[in-house]
Amino acid sequence: MTSISEPPAINRVAADAGARPFWSIMIPTYGPRADYLEETLHSVLQQDPGPEQMQIEVVDDCSPGMDVAALVKAIGGERVQFSRTAKNLGLAGCWNSCIERSRGQWVHILHQDDWVLPGFYARFEALIKTVQGIDAAFARYLHADADGHWTSIGPLVMRNTGEFRDFDIWTATWVPMQCAAVVMKRSTYEKLGGYRNDIPYVLDWEMWCRIAASGRWGYVAQPGAVYREHDQSETMRLRKSGEAHQALFEGGQIARSHFSRELQTQTKVGFRNAFVNNVLGDAIALYVEGNLKDAGRLLDSFHSEAMKSNRRWDWLWLRLRVKIKPLRQLFGHV
Repeated sequence: MTSISEPPAINRVAADAGARPFWSIMIPTYGPRADYLEETLHSVLQQDPGPEQMQIEVVDDCSPGMDVAALVKAIGGERVQFSRTAKNLGLAGCWNSCIERSRGQWVHILHQDDWVLPGFYARFEALIKTVQGIDAAFARYLHADADGHWTSIGPLVMRNTGEFRDFDIWTATWVPMQCAAVVMKRSTYEKLGGYRNDIPYVLDWEMWCRIAASGRWGYVAQPGAVYREHDQSETMRLRKSGEAHQALFEGGQIARSHFSRELQTQTKVGFRNAFVNNVLGDAIALYVEGNLKDAGRLLDSFHSEAMKSNRRWDWLWLRLRVKIKPLRQLFGHV
C-alpha cells in the first residue's frame, strides 16, 4: 500500500474574480458544537483586517438535523460567508471544496473545534513577505482538552522564525505538526492538487510530504494555534477504531513515498521508532484506564515493529504488566 494515487485537481481562481485578498480562512464543518465554532470564529474575527484582505468562510459538509447557516450568522453576522455542500463529501472532499472556494493568495483551513491565538495571521504574513518563495508554512502549536484548557505544547523545531530547510527529513520521519497551525499558498494546491480521500488518517501528512518533496517550508517559532482533543473529534474517532494505527502506519508509508529512496532509507529507523512510540503511548493510556483488552490488542498487533525499535524493552514491560494485572487484581493487589 505504498503507491501514489493522483490527487484531485484544484482549479485556479477565475481571471475575472476581481481583486483577491491575501488570506482565505476556510472553516469546514460537520455537525459543529455551537460553543466550539463560536470560539473558532471569534479567534479569527479578532484578527480580521477587513474583507479586502481576508476571506472568512464556513463550508458545511451537509450536516444533518441542524441549521449551521443560522448558527454562523448568529456568531459572525454578515462578515462570515457560508456555503453548504450539495451532499456529504467526507473529510478530504470538504477540505477540497474549501480550497476551490478560496480566493485568497494564502489558504488557512481551520477546523471547527480549533482556534488561533492573537497575532497568528500577522506573524505568518511577515514571514511570507520576508522569506520570498515559500510554498507553505507552519507554527508551533498548543494542545487543549475538551474544555479548552491547554495541556501541552508542540516541539520547538527552530529557535527563530524563518525558512525550515530540513523540513523534508523531519516530515519523512513523523507527522510533524497540526493542521490548525499550517497555512498554504493557494498556487501550491493548484500545482500539486488537493487532498486524497483514500487515506483519511494521514491526508494532511501526505500533503505536507508532497510539498516538501519539491517545495519550500517556512516556520513561525511562536505558538499560534490551539488543537483541541476531545472524544467527538474526527481524529479521536479514528484513533479509537480498531484499524486506526494500521492506517497510520500504511498511510505514513504512502506519505514517505514522495521522497527519494535515499531519504526513505535514511529516515526508516526514525519513522519506525516514532510510530512505535505513538502506539505505545496509546497502549499506556488504555492500560491506565483499565482497558486491558484493547491495550493488549494494540501491543500484540504491532509487536514485530516494536521489537525492531528503541522502545522494545518498554513495550515488553508494558505487555507483562497487561498480562499480570488481572492476576494481581484477582489476589487483591492493584
